[in-house]
Amino acid sequence: MSDKIKEILETPVIPDELKPENIPELLEKRGGKGSSDGGTETDGVLREESVKTLNGSGKSGKKKIIRTVCAYSAAAAACFVIVAGIMKFTPYGSKEMMATDMVTNNTEGIKSDGKRKTSSTKSEEAASDNAESFEERGTETSVNGSFAYVNAESYEQLFDRAKNAKLTRYGMLAGIYDEDVISEEAEDSSLDEEWNNGAETDVYDTLRQVEGVAESDIIKANDRGVFYVTDNTPIYVSAWYGESVTYIPVDKNTGKFGEKIILDVNADAGISRNVWSDVSAMYLTDEKLTVIVSSWGISEGENAKPATTTVLTYDITGETPVFSGRGVQSGNYSSSRMKDNILYLVTEETSWNFFRYGLVYDEEEGQREKQEKTYADTDKRMYVPFYGESYEKAECLPLERIFIPEDEVDDNSTVMISGININAPESAVSSAAVSGYSGEIYCTADSLYIQQISYDSDTDWYGSKTTFSKFALADGVISPVASGKVKGTVLNQFSMSEYSGYFRVATTLYEWNEKKGTTNTSNSLFVLDENLNVVGSVTDIALTETIKSVNFQGNTAYVVTYERTDPLFAIDLSDPSSPVITDELKINGYSSFLWKWDEDHLLGFGVDATSEGIETGVKLVMFDVSDNGELKEDGYYAISSGKFYHSTYSYAVYDRKALLLDPEKNLIGFPLEEAVEEEDRDFKHSYAVFSYADGEFTEKGRIESESEYTNFDRGLYIGDHLFVFSQDEAVSVDIEAMTETDRTEFETMNNIKKNEEPVRYGYDINE
Repeated sequence: MSDKIKEILETPVIPDELKPENIPELLEKRGGKGSSDGGTETDGVLREESVKTLNGSGKSGKKKIIRTVCAYSAAAAACFVIVAGIMKFTPYGSKEMMATDMVTNNTEGIKSDGKRKTSSTKSEEAASDNAESFEERGTETSVNGSFAYVNAESYEQLFDRAKNAKLTRYGMLAGIYDEDVISEEAEDSSLDEEWNNGAETDVYDTLRQVEGVAESDIIKANDRGVFYVTDNTPIYVSAWYGESVTYIPVDKNTGKFGEKIILDVNADAGISRNVWSDVSAMYLTDEKLTVIVSSWGISEGENAKPATTTVLTYDITGETPVFSGRGVQSGNYSSSRMKDNILYLVTEETSWNFFRYGLVYDEEEGQREKQEKTYADTDKRMYVPFYGESYEKAECLPLERIFIPEDEVDDNSTVMISGININAPESAVSSAAVSGYSGEIYCTADSLYIQQISYDSDTDWYGSKTTFSKFALADGVISPVASGKVKGTVLNQFSMSEYSGYFRVATTLYEWNEKKGTTNTSNSLFVLDENLNVVGSVTDIALTETIKSVNFQGNTAYVVTYERTDPLFAIDLSDPSSPVITDELKINGYSSFLWKWDEDHLLGFGVDATSEGIETGVKLVMFDVSDNGELKEDGYYAISSGKFYHSTYSYAVYDRKALLLDPEKNLIGFPLEEAVEEEDRDFKHSYAVFSYADGEFTEKGRIESESEYTNFDRGLYIGDHLFVFSQDEAVSVDIEAMTETDRTEFETMNNIKKNEEPVRYGYDINE
């Protein structure tokens, strides 16, 4: 640390050069410079970076970025937030704009004392006692909405929040057992016509909730081959999807596989072999493969390090992929979306492990004991969000880009959102971080919504309210817009929709009944305006049941709830202030996923069950929705032995990305696991392929797995061939004839054991 910074730390009086009136001069002097002692970029005081124009719109030039960094003292950070407080809120505003705002004291959106303005008016359109607008102290924004967060005042404040945070039920799941939490107009669910990545041959891609916004998966393909996340290590490691990406060239005419190429993503990400990591997601464009790798942090000792998520890019214009770029963001991977060449990466981080379980070895006592963390000796990257080309070069976000809740919450997790140009991933276009976050995101081409779920173990363990906060997205620039609050929690991203200026959300509310000792459930659908004020709602839908799936189609919402039967509700949203349930249809089981098949039909995929609610298998159901006021069943197909609970199972029930759905090709595909009565095995694995016409589902065929233990988890087509993948093997078939054209194995423990020669112990028993 430089002598100057030591002087700052030890001096109770703020030096003249750090006084607000002298900040502009300091910026000019220190712009682009690091620390004087040869430290890392993170040790620098203020930096300038060039940001390339991203969208090819013809706008060129550079934008100067000002960043505070982690190694500054608390006094300097507090001083800086005062300056930030009097500047107009613009993401990474230029130095010139910042200096001008200081002189004119332009306080639009933020008071000069660093506090957010208070929204003075209550929404006059709040529609129900079961819904509420966010009316607390909030930031006024360009659309006059109220934002439920304020800027962090100092890095020391963030340290105290992280150290003193309670571990909630959700926080424990998200932070410690994150691998067990699965997570994912035409501004509503509809088939995207831009799936083929510019290829002449038809190529299937991951289902997209919103047109023009790509979603990640563990498999991506073009007309030359398939990228698939595999676990190719000879010794089993606890990785959710695996440790590497395998590229398998494909002959689109014959369906034959070429020689596999394994990308060592851990090496490219700079992750050592002793650190637990997984490949969480991939994207594919004409020229780039983007791989997102998440690695766990280290809580103990001098090598303590926070969890990180690394964005890797590969040039795929040649015959083999070539590593081309990298960026590192704090936190474990949570979700992401991509529009054109801009990746919106969402990560989640909790410092609970570090502050609660950070241990050191006491040589004298010969035992491990808890290490007390202090602000002065703790690496700020353990609790302050950061981004950089590598962990060593990563810089903490400036305070004006870090938000904490107006209302204190127990959840200690922090979400970080970055807009990243995949052609230059070493620096983010912009980033923002919100403390107290939990739940899934919803993303359109122009907006991203996050959640803050209220948890109170004394009254509503499962959460009674959810605050939604909206960010505007523009070529990688992320700007806060507004927040709104409703009762209940959402199931997943498909429970949310933005359409014609309104945000619609379906929730389930859990309430503890003290007298009965049971949990009561109810369901609602809320409509919020662009400022996230509630303008309409339908409440108390299907009491005692919970939402299993939601699909929004324009001004109609379709909601499936379940306890013993599957009621499908159609809700008319044409009048946002007065949503109306127009019909209800009940059938056995439930649909865990709904998808628009055509203008008159809605496909449901899910669980088959008896009338008593015993779940036995999987089902396909087609709903006729041609008349929004009347729902009809127009096709039903169940696969179930019916012998015992879940005797037939599909991974796609819980992971909709395992479904292959293409109405134009009339293809429905999904993996199956079925109980069998054979001496050498208990279950058989296959991939089922169906078509639909004239009110009937027809099974086109099954692709049988040769693996005794592993399910198929993905299927896609390239031209006239269907390809299905498991961690053990890949199989290709002719789509029309459903005849196998090729099969290849991956180097997994299952296959190594299967192909091993029997071990001989000194003699042959047959001799």
